[in-house]
Amino acid sequence: MDQNNPNNDEINVIELFGVLRENFFNLIVVILFFAICSVIYSFFQPEIWRSSTILEVSSKISGGGSSSGGGLQLAGIKLKDDKSDSSKALTLITSRDLVQKILENNPDVLAYLLAFKNYDSSKKKDNLDLKRYDVEKKTWIREQPSFNNAYLAYLGTINVDLNKGNGFIYLYASHESPIFAKKLLNTVIMELNNFARQRDLDEANKSLDYLYGKLDETFQDNVKLSISSLIEAQLKKQTLAKVKENYLVEPLDSPFLPEDRYSPNRRLILIYGTIIGFILGIVLILLRHYLSKHTSRL
Repeated sequence: MDQNNPNNDEINVIELFGVLRENFFNLIVVILFFAICSVIYSFFQPEIWRSSTILEVSSKISGGGSSSGGGLQLAGIKLKDDKSDSSKALTLITSRDLVQKILENNPDVLAYLLAFKNYDSSKKKDNLDLKRYDVEKKTWIREQPSFNNAYLAYLGTINVDLNKGNGFIYLYASHESPIFAKKLLNTVIMELNNFARQRDLDEANKSLDYLYGKLDETFQDNVKLSISSLIEAQLKKQTLAKVKENYLVEPLDSPFLPEDRYSPNRRLILIYGTIIGFILGIVLILLRHYLSKHTSRL
Protein backbone atom coordinates (compact mmCIF):
# COMPACT_ATOMS: atom_id res chain seq x y z
CA MET A 1 0.00 0.00 0.00
CA ASP A 2 2.75 2.51 1.01
CA GLN A 3 4.77 1.73 -2.12
CA ASN A 4 1.78 2.55 -4.30
CA ASN A 5 1.23 6.05 -2.84
CA PRO A 6 3.79 7.86 -5.09
CA ASN A 7 2.32 6.17 -8.16
CA ASN A 8 -1.18 7.14 -7.08
CA ASP A 9 -0.10 10.78 -6.67
CA GLU A 10 1.46 10.72 -10.13
CA ILE A 11 -1.66 9.20 -11.63
CA ASN A 12 -3.79 11.90 -9.95
CA VAL A 13 -1.68 14.68 -11.42
CA ILE A 14 -1.78 13.10 -14.85
CA GLU A 15 -5.51 12.59 -14.49
CA LEU A 16 -5.94 16.28 -13.52
CA PHE A 17 -4.17 17.51 -16.63
CA GLY A 18 -6.02 14.95 -18.70
CA VAL A 19 -9.38 16.24 -17.47
CA LEU A 20 -8.38 19.82 -18.22
CA ARG A 21 -7.20 18.83 -21.70
CA GLU A 22 -10.44 17.05 -22.43
CA ASN A 23 -12.41 20.08 -21.25
CA PHE A 24 -10.13 22.68 -22.81
CA PHE A 25 -12.94 24.10 -24.93
CA ASN A 26 -15.20 24.45 -21.87
CA LEU A 27 -12.40 26.20 -20.00
CA ILE A 28 -11.95 28.68 -22.86
CA VAL A 29 -15.70 29.36 -22.87
CA VAL A 30 -15.69 30.12 -19.13
CA ILE A 31 -12.64 32.41 -19.48
CA LEU A 32 -14.21 34.27 -22.40
CA PHE A 33 -17.48 34.61 -20.50
CA PHE A 34 -15.79 36.27 -17.53
CA ALA A 35 -13.59 38.38 -19.77
CA ILE A 36 -16.61 39.69 -21.72
CA CYS A 37 -18.55 40.30 -18.49
CA SER A 38 -15.62 42.26 -17.04
CA VAL A 39 -15.42 44.44 -20.16
CA ILE A 40 -19.17 45.10 -20.06
CA TYR A 41 -18.93 45.89 -16.34
CA SER A 42 -16.08 48.36 -16.91
CA PHE A 43 -18.06 50.25 -19.55
CA PHE A 44 -21.01 50.63 -17.20
CA GLN A 45 -18.80 52.20 -14.51
CA PRO A 46 -18.74 56.02 -14.40
CA GLU A 47 -15.51 57.63 -15.52
CA ILE A 48 -13.69 59.27 -12.63
CA TRP A 49 -11.09 62.00 -13.05
CA ARG A 50 -8.57 62.94 -10.38
CA SER A 51 -6.75 66.21 -9.81
CA SER A 52 -4.10 66.65 -7.14
CA THR A 53 -1.98 69.26 -5.44
CA ILE A 54 0.87 69.38 -2.94
CA LEU A 55 0.50 71.90 -0.13
CA GLU A 56 3.12 73.37 2.17
CA VAL A 57 2.22 75.06 5.43
CA SER A 58 3.11 78.75 5.22
CA SER A 59 5.52 80.18 7.78
CA LYS A 60 3.48 82.74 9.69
CA ILE A 61 5.60 83.66 12.70
CA SER A 62 9.35 83.39 12.87
CA GLY A 63 10.78 82.98 16.32
CA GLY A 64 14.42 83.54 15.22
CA GLY A 65 16.26 86.10 17.32
CA SER A 66 13.57 88.75 17.04
CA SER A 67 12.31 90.69 20.00
CA SER A 68 8.85 89.23 19.64
CA GLY A 69 10.23 85.70 19.75
CA GLY A 70 12.29 86.50 22.83
CA GLY A 71 9.32 88.12 24.52
CA LEU A 72 7.18 85.07 23.83
CA GLN A 73 9.83 82.86 25.37
CA LEU A 74 10.00 85.12 28.41
CA ALA A 75 6.24 84.86 28.73
CA GLY A 76 6.47 81.09 28.68
CA ILE A 77 4.72 80.69 25.32
CA LYS A 78 6.13 78.14 22.88
CA LEU A 79 5.68 78.75 19.17
CA LYS A 80 4.14 75.90 17.17
CA ASP A 81 6.25 74.11 14.60
CA ASP A 82 5.37 73.41 10.97
CA LYS A 83 4.35 69.82 11.67
CA SER A 84 1.67 70.86 14.16
CA ASP A 85 0.38 73.40 11.64
CA SER A 86 0.34 70.67 8.98
CA SER A 87 -1.76 68.45 11.24
CA LYS A 88 -4.10 71.36 11.92
CA ALA A 89 -4.48 72.08 8.20
CA LEU A 90 -5.09 68.38 7.55
CA THR A 91 -7.87 68.32 10.13
CA LEU A 92 -9.44 71.54 8.86
CA ILE A 93 -9.68 70.24 5.28
CA THR A 94 -12.11 67.53 6.36
CA SER A 95 -13.82 69.53 9.12
CA ARG A 96 -17.53 70.31 9.04
CA ASP A 97 -16.83 73.99 9.72
CA LEU A 98 -14.74 74.37 6.56
CA VAL A 99 -17.21 72.41 4.44
CA GLN A 100 -19.97 74.68 5.72
CA LYS A 101 -17.99 77.74 4.60
CA ILE A 102 -17.28 76.16 1.21
CA LEU A 103 -20.97 75.46 0.60
CA GLU A 104 -22.05 78.91 1.80
CA ASN A 105 -19.58 80.79 -0.42
CA ASN A 106 -19.77 78.42 -3.41
CA PRO A 107 -23.35 77.20 -4.04
CA ASP A 108 -22.37 75.36 -7.23
CA VAL A 109 -20.21 72.96 -5.20
CA LEU A 110 -23.31 71.40 -3.65
CA ALA A 111 -24.89 71.05 -7.10
CA TYR A 112 -21.80 69.26 -8.45
CA LEU A 113 -21.65 66.98 -5.44
CA LEU A 114 -25.30 65.88 -5.43
CA ALA A 115 -26.88 66.88 -8.76
CA PHE A 116 -24.18 66.08 -11.30
CA LYS A 117 -25.34 64.18 -14.39
CA ASN A 118 -22.43 63.63 -16.77
CA TYR A 119 -19.39 65.14 -18.47
CA ASP A 120 -19.40 65.65 -22.23
CA SER A 121 -15.78 64.98 -23.18
CA SER A 122 -16.29 66.06 -26.80
CA LYS A 123 -17.62 69.50 -25.82
CA LYS A 124 -15.59 69.73 -22.59
CA LYS A 125 -18.82 70.58 -20.80
CA ASP A 126 -20.47 69.52 -17.54
CA ASN A 127 -24.14 68.63 -17.38
CA LEU A 128 -26.17 68.83 -14.18
CA ASP A 129 -29.44 67.06 -13.46
CA LEU A 130 -31.99 69.69 -14.50
CA LYS A 131 -34.74 67.77 -12.72
CA ARG A 132 -33.03 68.49 -9.42
CA TYR A 133 -31.17 71.75 -9.94
CA ASP A 134 -31.95 74.91 -11.93
CA VAL A 135 -28.61 76.03 -13.39
CA GLU A 136 -29.78 79.50 -14.45
CA LYS A 137 -31.50 80.41 -11.18
CA LYS A 138 -29.00 78.37 -9.13
CA THR A 139 -31.80 76.95 -7.03
CA TRP A 140 -32.93 73.44 -6.16
CA ILE A 141 -36.14 72.32 -7.84
CA ARG A 142 -36.79 69.78 -5.16
CA GLU A 143 -35.85 70.07 -1.52
CA GLN A 144 -32.23 71.08 -1.06
CA PRO A 145 -30.06 68.19 0.18
CA SER A 146 -29.14 68.21 3.84
CA PHE A 147 -25.74 69.32 5.02
CA ASN A 148 -24.98 65.81 6.25
CA ASN A 149 -25.50 64.37 2.74
CA ALA A 150 -23.35 67.15 1.29
CA TYR A 151 -20.62 66.52 3.86
CA LEU A 152 -20.55 62.78 3.12
CA ALA A 153 -20.39 63.50 -0.63
CA TYR A 154 -17.52 65.91 0.01
CA LEU A 155 -15.59 63.30 2.00
CA GLY A 156 -16.17 60.83 -0.84
CA THR A 157 -14.67 63.28 -3.33
CA ILE A 158 -11.71 64.62 -1.33
CA ASN A 159 -8.75 62.55 -0.26
CA VAL A 160 -5.98 64.07 1.86
CA ASP A 161 -2.74 62.66 3.21
CA LEU A 162 0.10 64.08 5.31
CA ASN A 163 3.73 63.18 4.70
CA LYS A 164 5.08 63.10 8.25
CA GLY A 165 8.65 63.26 7.01
CA ASN A 166 8.50 66.63 5.24
CA GLY A 167 5.16 67.94 6.50
CA PHE A 168 3.72 68.29 2.98
CA ILE A 169 -0.01 67.75 2.47
CA TYR A 170 -1.12 65.76 -0.57
CA LEU A 171 -4.66 66.69 -1.57
CA TYR A 172 -6.73 64.87 -4.20
CA ALA A 173 -10.17 65.40 -5.71
CA SER A 174 -11.87 62.59 -7.65
CA HIS A 175 -15.03 63.35 -9.60
CA GLU A 176 -16.91 62.49 -12.80
CA SER A 177 -16.00 65.97 -14.06
CA PRO A 178 -12.31 66.81 -14.53
CA ILE A 179 -13.24 70.49 -14.56
CA PHE A 180 -14.88 70.29 -11.15
CA ALA A 181 -12.06 68.15 -9.71
CA LYS A 182 -9.60 70.95 -10.40
CA LYS A 183 -12.03 73.67 -9.35
CA LEU A 184 -12.82 71.95 -6.05
CA LEU A 185 -9.15 71.80 -5.07
CA ASN A 186 -8.69 75.51 -5.81
CA THR A 187 -11.83 76.24 -3.79
CA VAL A 188 -10.65 74.16 -0.83
CA ILE A 189 -7.26 75.91 -0.81
CA MET A 190 -8.84 79.38 -0.99
CA GLU A 191 -11.48 78.69 1.66
CA LEU A 192 -8.96 76.96 3.93
CA ASN A 193 -6.69 80.01 3.87
CA ASN A 194 -9.61 82.39 4.38
CA PHE A 195 -10.99 80.28 7.23
CA ALA A 196 -7.64 80.18 9.05
CA ARG A 197 -7.06 83.87 8.34
CA GLN A 198 -10.39 84.99 9.77
CA ARG A 199 -10.04 82.79 12.81
CA ASP A 200 -6.56 84.12 13.57
CA LEU A 201 -7.71 87.71 12.99
CA ASP A 202 -10.55 87.26 15.46
CA GLU A 203 -8.16 85.69 17.95
CA ALA A 204 -5.57 88.45 17.45
CA ASN A 205 -8.18 91.20 17.91
CA LYS A 206 -9.41 89.67 21.15
CA SER A 207 -5.84 89.20 22.37
CA LEU A 208 -4.91 92.81 21.55
CA ASP A 209 -7.96 94.17 23.37
CA TYR A 210 -7.00 92.15 26.42
CA LEU A 211 -3.25 92.97 26.24
CA TYR A 212 -3.79 96.72 25.79
CA GLY A 213 -6.03 96.68 28.85
CA LYS A 214 -3.43 94.83 30.89
CA LEU A 215 -0.68 97.16 29.67
CA ASP A 216 -2.55 100.18 31.04
CA GLU A 217 -3.06 98.42 34.39
CA THR A 218 0.57 97.29 34.80
CA PHE A 219 3.34 99.43 36.31
CA GLN A 220 6.17 96.87 36.51
CA ASP A 221 8.73 97.36 33.74
CA ASN A 222 9.52 93.67 33.21
CA VAL A 223 5.83 92.79 32.92
CA LYS A 224 5.26 95.69 30.52
CA LEU A 225 8.14 94.42 28.39
CA SER A 226 6.60 90.96 28.18
CA ILE A 227 3.16 92.37 27.35
CA SER A 228 4.66 94.65 24.70
CA SER A 229 6.38 91.64 23.12
CA LEU A 230 3.08 89.79 23.06
CA ILE A 231 1.37 92.80 21.50
CA GLU A 232 4.10 92.98 18.86
CA ALA A 233 3.60 89.31 18.02
CA GLN A 234 -0.17 89.74 17.71
CA LEU A 235 0.26 92.81 15.49
CA LYS A 236 2.63 90.88 13.26
CA LYS A 237 0.17 88.01 13.12
CA GLN A 238 -2.62 90.44 12.26
CA THR A 239 -0.56 92.07 9.51
CA LEU A 240 0.40 88.77 7.91
CA ALA A 241 -3.22 87.62 7.99
CA LYS A 242 -4.29 90.74 6.08
CA VAL A 243 -1.56 90.81 3.44
CA LYS A 244 -0.58 87.15 2.89
CA GLU A 245 -2.79 85.48 0.26
CA ASN A 246 -1.80 81.88 1.01
CA TYR A 247 -2.05 82.33 4.73
CA LEU A 248 -2.12 78.77 6.04
CA VAL A 249 -1.14 76.60 3.06
CA GLU A 250 0.67 77.34 -0.17
CA PRO A 251 0.50 75.07 -3.25
CA LEU A 252 3.87 73.69 -4.30
CA ASP A 253 2.18 71.94 -7.21
CA SER A 254 -0.99 73.71 -8.32
CA PRO A 255 -4.18 71.74 -9.10
CA PHE A 256 -4.32 70.67 -12.74
CA LEU A 257 -6.98 69.70 -15.25
CA PRO A 258 -6.68 65.90 -15.61
CA GLU A 259 -6.46 64.63 -19.19
CA ASP A 260 -6.53 60.89 -18.44
CA ARG A 261 -9.28 59.28 -16.42
CA TYR A 262 -8.38 57.85 -13.02
CA SER A 263 -10.92 55.03 -13.16
CA PRO A 264 -12.19 52.63 -14.30
CA ASN A 265 -8.98 50.99 -15.45
CA ARG A 266 -10.57 48.79 -18.11
CA ARG A 267 -7.37 46.93 -18.93
CA LEU A 268 -6.85 45.99 -15.29
CA ILE A 269 -10.51 44.96 -14.92
CA LEU A 270 -10.15 42.75 -18.02
CA ILE A 271 -7.01 41.11 -16.62
CA TYR A 272 -8.65 40.43 -13.25
CA GLY A 273 -11.80 39.12 -14.95
CA THR A 274 -9.75 36.77 -17.12
CA ILE A 275 -7.78 35.46 -14.12
CA ILE A 276 -10.97 34.88 -12.13
CA GLY A 277 -12.54 33.10 -15.11
CA PHE A 278 -9.44 30.90 -15.48
CA ILE A 279 -9.43 29.88 -11.80
CA LEU A 280 -13.17 29.33 -11.56
CA GLY A 281 -13.17 27.43 -14.85
CA ILE A 282 -10.57 24.97 -13.54
CA VAL A 283 -12.42 24.58 -10.25
CA LEU A 284 -15.77 23.94 -11.96
CA ILE A 285 -14.33 21.43 -14.45
CA LEU A 286 -12.49 19.44 -11.78
CA LEU A 287 -15.44 19.62 -9.40
CA ARG A 288 -17.83 18.31 -12.04
CA HIS A 289 -15.39 15.54 -13.02
CA TYR A 290 -14.81 14.26 -9.48
CA LEU A 291 -18.48 14.53 -8.54
CA SER A 292 -19.50 12.49 -11.56
CA LYS A 293 -16.71 10.03 -10.81
CA HIS A 294 -17.83 9.68 -7.23
CA THR A 295 -21.46 9.26 -8.26
CA SER A 296 -20.60 6.48 -10.72
CA ARG A 297 -18.93 4.50 -7.93
CA LEU A 298 -22.03 4.55 -5.76
